[in-house]
Amino acid sequence: MLFVKLKDDTHLRFYLIDGHTHIGKEEVIEFGKKTYRTNLPNQILDFFTRLQFNLLRDMKKNPDYFHFLPDDPFVRPAGFIGGISEEISKDRFTGYLVDQFVTFPFNDVKATETVPQFQIPNDMILKRQQSPPFFSRMLGFVRVNPLDGESACKEILRCAELGARGLKLHPISQRWVDNVLDPRVCAVVITALNARMPVIFDCRFLKTAEDIYQLHEKIKKDVKNPNYGIILAHSGMEFNSDSLYQILNDPHLYGDTSGMRSDDVGLFFKKFSEAAPQTWSNNVIFGTDFNYFTIPQATDLLEYLFSEDLFNKIHLNPAEIQRVLAGNLMKILPPLDIFSSNSLDNVFQPPIQMRIIDVHLYSVTEPLAVEITRMVGKIYGNKSKKQEFDYISFDPFVSANGGFVDHTSFIAHIITQSASNTRFLLCLALPFDGGFGQKPDSIPPADHSENSLQNPSNPSNATNRLTEKTSELLEIPLSLPERFTYLVGLFDCNMPLSGLNLRVRDSENPIFKYLNETIPRDSIQIITQSDILPTILQNLLNT
Repeated sequence: MLFVKLKDDTHLRFYLIDGHTHIGKEEVIEFGKKTYRTNLPNQILDFFTRLQFNLLRDMKKNPDYFHFLPDDPFVRPAGFIGGISEEISKDRFTGYLVDQFVTFPFNDVKATETVPQFQIPNDMILKRQQSPPFFSRMLGFVRVNPLDGESACKEILRCAELGARGLKLHPISQRWVDNVLDPRVCAVVITALNARMPVIFDCRFLKTAEDIYQLHEKIKKDVKNPNYGIILAHSGMEFNSDSLYQILNDPHLYGDTSGMRSDDVGLFFKKFSEAAPQTWSNNVIFGTDFNYFTIPQATDLLEYLFSEDLFNKIHLNPAEIQRVLAGNLMKILPPLDIFSSNSLDNVFQPPIQMRIIDVHLYSVTEPLAVEITRMVGKIYGNKSKKQEFDYISFDPFVSANGGFVDHTSFIAHIITQSASNTRFLLCLALPFDGGFGQKPDSIPPADHSENSLQNPSNPSNATNRLTEKTSELLEIPLSLPERFTYLVGLFDCNMPLSGLNLRVRDSENPIFKYLNETIPRDSIQIITQSDILPTILQNLLNT
């Protein structure tokens, strides 16, 4: 996590997810000779460390350029991630400018060795995602070639059942950039979205962005998952085009920032905020595309996001920054699941489908909650070393409009290959008034009327929804109350967690509703110091 402060000494923190990296091995031509591009998860973490030092150096060297200044500490891991890493790797501070990262295969040298393509690199991604110390930070997306037809759809479902978090499609590498609307492409996208996997397209041209928009219009009636997202990697790269921002303002389409450099960064934010002043920050996702792009591009993006210039031009607020850095991706990326493709049911029927194993309520301050999450991470790090389970996920909660990430509130799915995998850990900060969940944040409603945008390549067809204020955004809390009730519990749930939209922290979250009806409030233990926590947590988590 990144810790900064305003010049009036207001302290803020931001949770970061890099939505675009690669690992594996691919063949490339450099200076007329064949060579190979490679990348590994630990190299991604090293990249984040170098990026951290670049950003800190420039903030200290040129403080007048920035609206936000480095706090002390500047970077610190989320409690659970830090505890896991402290126990497993003995290194708590490697690459923690960025908390988690999406990664997927290159156009891998082994991609074409199977039918359908990419089975070998997909298995590599899933194995890495399940390996310590990466399992709490790595969000593995897989790849297919849609031209493989039905077998590509089957590969998506196979990977989803093994815990894949999303799907990457590359029209140029797989040579269907002129056929984005091919029925086979449509089938692959529908399959992934209905398996609750976000889909990211390589999108380097405005024409590709227009085709993806038309594909979405064609398939959206067949998507049963209400919280889906399609990401346009590189955001089309034609940042002067007005129609690009009309495309990206669709409530289910997102542009990622990978590859933006120098003046392009400011141009992108300026034009998008002018085209959609109240909604633009709901549709941008931070991504670096490491290691195709490296330090210069990522530094330019982050430094401009925290600059005085951007703040003065569009009055950027911290909630909008948090949406870009992680919140928007979290809204469309449900908790890790291991499920059967035949059980993707949105209906939640407690207590038939959910059983409380053990749960405790504590009255804590935020530092104590952070310490609890760190100790929980250490306990599960130790269990991992003893091979008591195969791996554990980490999915923190996000407010309904993505402007507030609470890293002390999270779901951790405990996965053992030989078990039914229904057990999960829930840590949850409760509002000070004793209720469960925040009130839903107000977000601009999607426009599905007959007058909504039909031809994004023609700006004259855009409706007034790009510039009109559709609803008043609520100010998002950027810190927890001074003291609050904190829940730590173990649960069994025999339906897909991803079907419940559990990451969104609001009063409509079905888990919150269930807990509100079942958890007694008469046994809240007041915690004032951390030295009693190890005994409490060991007893609970060894249940």
